[in-house]
Amino acid sequence: MTKKLTLDEMEILPELYKELGTLGQVAEVVGGQPERVSLRLRERGTIPQKTYKGYKNALEYFKAHKDEYVGLTKYGIAELNSGLYCTLLKEGNLKNAMRETYLFHYKKSNGNASRAALVMGCSRTTLVKGWREIGLSPQAKRGRPKTICKIKSQKIKPSKEKLQEISDKFEKIGKIARKLKFSNSITIKLLREYEIGKYANF
Repeated sequence: MTKKLTLDEMEILPELYKELGTLGQVAEVVGGQPERVSLRLRERGTIPQKTYKGYKNALEYFKAHKDEYVGLTKYGIAELNSGLYCTLLKEGNLKNAMRETYLFHYKKSNGNASRAALVMGCSRTTLVKGWREIGLSPQAKRGRPKTICKIKSQKIKPSKEKLQEISDKFEKIGKIARKLKFSNSITIKLLREYEIGKYANF
């Protein structure tokens, strides 16, 4: 187990940064803020690379938080975390993030584009185009998916009380969505509709 250090033991910071690779991880070990770690490293001649919330880039952060972001459209990502969306766009990694999302929906739906598009919250055409860009082919079209998958179905739409209870228990949107057996984007829409938690004013 890594020994927690104080910021008084600055001399090992360059070596620690070289080993761990990100300011966030070094800050977690020494118990300080990434900004202070960056300042101390610069004082010792080590120029930290730009990172995103302690990860090498926004795509690595996206992959590390799949429960929250994988499964969303790019607009869903922007709605949930505009800072992440803008950084992915700036890095040129938004397409790679969407690649993860398309692969996720392909596996989950067994290649059923109509069903996957309904869950993802985009058109079938957009989804199929995304799949084909990464070398995936949809199943032959077999008509409309069952209405039980639609959020408008009163049979599966949870009550406000149930959603509030689940929201109070689980902080991350991914965990709430899994509990409800909905996609992240549909879960966010429900939270907005019922004006629950931080999504009430979106």
